Amino acid sequence: MSATQISHLLEWFRSNGGHLDESVEVSEDVGSDTPLIDGVAAKLVGYAPVHVVSYFTLIEQRLMGIDSFWAPYIRCLPKESKLNTPLFFSDEDQQWLLGTNLLPAAQSRHAQWRSEWEAACHALHDQDVEARDYTLELYLWAATVFTSRSFASNAALPEYEEVFPLLYPVLDIANHKVGAKAVWGFKAGSFDLRIAEPISMGDQVFNNYGPKGNEECR
Repeated sequence: MSATQISHLLEWFRSNGGHLDESVEVSEDVGSDTPLIDGVAAKLVGYAPVHVVSYFTLIEQRLMGIDSFWAPYIRCLPKESKLNTPLFFSDEDQQWLLGTNLLPAAQSRHAQWRSEWEAACHALHDQDVEARDYTLELYLWAATVFTSRSFASNAALPEYEEVFPLLYPVLDIANHKVGAKAVWGFKAGSFDLRIAEPISMGDQVFNNYGPKGNEECR
């Protein structure tokens, strides 16, 4: 993301009640190249799993462009051309995965997400809802965004029995590091991220999303 995008994101974040400690600077990673649900995604409620509704909601907000409340956040999310998970590998690149556990895992994940997308599209079609813009490529993008940077809902929304992924703008910017002493706090509808270890000026602030194996393809 560019410096301008970061600036707009933080301005939007703060104007909507978010707080970022003044000692934390958000910058581009040079190491590598709550409105209610409405519209199309709302038509899937009761017809598709909650996480599928979430993916379609993200797609819907992206398709809205600058008219979306979440536009400053969505502009900072990596687009398909920047994603380097096996699901976005070319056929030629996937050949390098032969003999590893990563290729069958990626193929299984692709089949699962394609099945979810097809079922959701059928549900929308049965309701005479036009969804031609909700392509498989966008669904794979949205699913990858959620599975790579979301938080589980059970801590923030314990009143819901079903656990589903939640996106937290700005808080999900931090890169992952195994062993990072990150503490997540949930209370009264708010969420904060604290680092329980000393950080020197200029050091990167890492989050810890838990142990991740290659077969997760995330």
